[in-house]
Order: sequence, then structure tokens, then C-alpha cells
Amino acid sequence: MFRENKSRRFKTGLIKGAIIAVVMAIIKAISLVVTTFTYYWGYYDDYDFSERMERVWYRVGDLEVFSGLFQSIIMIAIAISVVALMLFVIAKVVKSPKKYEETLSMVNSVTILLGIGQIIQMIVSLIYTPLGLIVGMTVGTYAFFTLIETFKESIMIDESDTFVLASTGVITATITIIMILVTVLLKDSLGDITKIFNLM
Repeated sequence: MFRENKSRRFKTGLIKGAIIAVVMAIIKAISLVVTTFTYYWGYYDDYDFSERMERVWYRVGDLEVFSGLFQSIIMIAIAISVVALMLFVIAKVVKSPKKYEETLSMVNSVTILLGIGQIIQMIVSLIYTPLGLIVGMTVGTYAFFTLIETFKESIMIDESDTFVLASTGVITATITIIMILVTVLLKDSLGDITKIFNLM
């Protein structure tokens, strides 16, 4: 019974994370379209309405938003999973019984907050772009510290130094692994490009 409940919570967390990733990707796509449209609408101010509209939508079409939507969904889902995994590893390092589905739930909740922040940023940016950026940065900072504080309280650790040391170690290791993977992928891509040029 316990294993079934644990499995159910894990599946629920994954499904929730996937839905959040889709919604976040859509919000990101809409935000990009709105920002681009607003910028070029002012850029082509000297043209008449019909030609201005045509040029602006041409620029929006260059974004290839829909073709990149699936990639954005995958990247956001991976980011949510990785952050949840990092928190899970930190919890294990400090010997906390925290489960992965619990850290995943935390990250999902904070991601929802970021999504709301993106919507507010998009709306405010239509009025005044710099103010929209400030709102986005403020919400992002608030979400980050909310996640850290919530996680720290949930693992019930008294020694702050242990938490900081464990967090630093796990984050450093994660960043190192990501950098190695990116370097390898870039090296392979550059190698393929070089081969293509050599064949030309």
C-alpha cells in the first residue's frame, strides 16, 4: 500500500511537471511574440498601417515559435527534473528522509510562481519594457529564495554550515557535469561541420 501511494505521488509529480513545462513553454512563446511585435511596431513607425503590419508579422514569422515550442517544453521539463534531483541529493547528503517526489513538488510549485511572474512581466512590458524586466527579475529572485527557504525548513536541519556545504558541493558537481556534456556536444557538432566543409 505504501509503495502504491509513493508510486502514485511520483507519477502525479511527473504529470504535473510535464503540464507545467507545456504551459511555461507556451507562455514563453507568447511573450516572445508580444515582445517582438511591440519592438518592430515601433521600429516601422514610418510605414502606413498595412505595410507596417505586414513587415511586423514577417519579423514575428522569422522567430519560428511553433517549431521551437517542443524543444522549449523538453528543456523546461529537464530543468525542473534536474533541480528537483539536486535538492533530493542535497537532502540525502545531510541525511534527510526527503523523497524525490517531494522535492519535485516543491520545484513544480515554484515554477508555477515563475509562470505567473512571466505573465505579469509580459503585461507590464507592454506599458514600459524596463519596468517589465524589473518585475521579472523580482519575481525570479523571490521564487529562488522561496524554494531555498522552503526546502531548508522541510529537511529540518539545524546546522546551516552543513546545508551550505552540501548545497555548494552538489550545485558545483551538477554545473561541472552540464559543462562537460555541453562541451562534448559542441565538439561533436563542430566536428560534423568541419567534415561537411571538407567535403565541399
